[in-house]
Amino acid sequence: MVKHNFKQHLPLILGVLAIITVVKCQVVETSWHRADGIMSEKRSNYREQISADELNEFMKRWPEFNELGLLKDIDLSRMKVSETLSWKMRWWFVYRHWDAERFFYVYSRLLKLMEELKVRREAESIIKHLSSRKDDLALQMIKLQKKRIRAQGMSANELLLVSSHEKELNKMFKQYP
Repeated sequence: MVKHNFKQHLPLILGVLAIITVVKCQVVETSWHRADGIMSEKRSNYREQISADELNEFMKRWPEFNELGLLKDIDLSRMKVSETLSWKMRWWFVYRHWDAERFFYVYSRLLKLMEELKVRREAESIIKHLSSRKDDLALQMIKLQKKRIRAQGMSANELLLVSSHEKELNKMFKQYP
């Protein structure tokens, strides 16, 4: 009687084991899996400074991101922007091989770099105008402006990179704030 009952349940047990085995198999590599692989490689190369490749890719993607109206749903003041992403935005980032946190880091870093370029130009202009004067007030102002330039603390390479694309960035951020 035990043998008969076991024979009845054997196909069911084998079927369940076969289903579990099939579920564990990855038959097709999906775009999501490919993106995970690409993103883990990209994340290992992230630095505080943005690279020329990142800048070029960002400049290509920022208008596209804004034209889709995806920015209106994002709270950029949050520490983890990725927590506020809708499923549409998540797919957008996956298919473009961008990490959402890095995308908005590059955005904020570019804004800071552009602001620093503006501050440096203003300070250098003031120094240039005051350089012919030798009174104490002018010397104090020159010293203050030099301190203002050093206070920003951005790398020279990044500033050079951004200054070479400054017109395009200004136009892009004016059109897509």
